[in-house]
Amino acid sequence: MQGDCKQGAALAIEDAQVLAELLGSGEDWDRAGPEYERRRRPRVEQVVAATDRLSRMARMPGLVRDVLAPLTGPRSYRAAYQPLRAPAASA
Repeated sequence: MQGDCKQGAALAIEDAQVLAELLGSGEDWDRAGPEYERRRRPRVEQVVAATDRLSRMARMPGLVRDVLAPLTGPRSYRAAYQPLRAPAASA
């Protein structure tokens, strides 16, 4: 659960950064909402999917998890978090 809170906090900070960038750009504020959603939706969906995958692994019976985690864990971790290395907003 703690990891979910950290991911939520990180997404909230990114959300604020992207929204500030859009509203500060001087463009039409009516278009900021749809553009914000267009930019943020893929990243949020990535985090939700990654959290779901890792949560399913954590809920497995201990013996199964202990055997599978070393085999699939590193690949799953990279697949889950590598896309998040890209900046959320342009600098």
